[in-house]
Amino acid sequence: MASKAKLNKWLEFIIIIICFMAPMSVAVPWKWLKHSGDFSQCYATSYLMHTGSYSLIYNNTFSIPPIISWIFAPLAWFRINLALGLWTANSIIFMLLSYFMLCQSLGIRGAKRLWVAAFLGALGPFIMAVWHEQLTPLLFFALTGLFIALKKRRPVQASIYQFLLWLKPYLLIPIIVYELGAGQSNLVIITFLLAIIGLLLSCVLGGLPLLGNYWHLCMSYKMETSLLSIFQAFVLPNRALRFFIPIDLYSAISIAIYLFLLIAAFFIGKQVRAKKLPLTVTLTSIVPLTLCLFSPSLDYDVLLIVPGILLLAVSNIDGWLKYLKILLILAIFGFLFLPDYLIIHSMSISRSGIFSPFFWGSLAFALGALIIERQQVEHNVTSIDAV
Repeated sequence: MASKAKLNKWLEFIIIIICFMAPMSVAVPWKWLKHSGDFSQCYATSYLMHTGSYSLIYNNTFSIPPIISWIFAPLAWFRINLALGLWTANSIIFMLLSYFMLCQSLGIRGAKRLWVAAFLGALGPFIMAVWHEQLTPLLFFALTGLFIALKKRRPVQASIYQFLLWLKPYLLIPIIVYELGAGQSNLVIITFLLAIIGLLLSCVLGGLPLLGNYWHLCMSYKMETSLLSIFQAFVLPNRALRFFIPIDLYSAISIAIYLFLLIAAFFIGKQVRAKKLPLTVTLTSIVPLTLCLFSPSLDYDVLLIVPGILLLAVSNIDGWLKYLKILLILAIFGFLFLPDYLIIHSMSISRSGIFSPFFWGSLAFALGALIIERQQVEHNVTSIDAV
């Protein structure tokens, strides 16, 4: 009986891999993978690290902070084709690990777990993340691990996962502000201690000029938000106040929107601390809202919304909220489904700010999930009081 149960587990594992990998194996042109995307930047950076030019890594398009940039140093140990193969394999492994972690945490077993594997395998962002060699699978893994560690009340473990989010600081900062509002100060402190250790390690390897180069890069970087397309559509002059104050109007708008996002994240954290919102709001609302406002390549980063979709899908919701949940999930699956995703990705609308379906889908999901979870918590409290 034990050997039969073990065989059944292996059979289930093989079926899961097939369900997850089948669409990817057909859609991705494996023999013609290009040295592009995030891989090319990280490999070039790794090459500079190994040729005595560590401090020059911020003289090109590489923008990952020195807090964590050193994790890419091992790439140059391998020839570029082998490094690309390892990068691709790791991307798939990170996504599969995230899948198994989510299923175990959410209690998804048996046939449901197979359906989830098929669902994830049919999503365009999973395939495009591998095809275009993006960092999003690692971020997907980090967000999944962060949520599960917080759920188990393991702040040190959560901080290690959260440390990986320094790869995209614009995504990490709203989460940190949310944690301050939620009273998770230990997590924030440990995260910054790890950041200091990472920064010191970069200084040891690359020298202090590395920090100066990164600072100049940050000063030359212009914040962008999808909402800027509204103002650009009306052809508002960027230097609208050039006769009074030399100000970059679009940068000022981007900063104002980002500050509004941080304020919203803080108050959402306060609601979680007061038990008026569940812990899941991190992935169901804050992450999607941050992405739809500030992701420079939302068509790839929309992968990071998937954990929130699964969390909302398995939530026990009654009444009219159940139908709103179904509507949200079907709507977001509609444009993430591989054929639809590829069509949208191939058209210019995928990068057209508020005209992009990815923008509206992410925004609708973030706000809809926030409403559903708030109403459900209030309903549960009312039911308990009635008893």
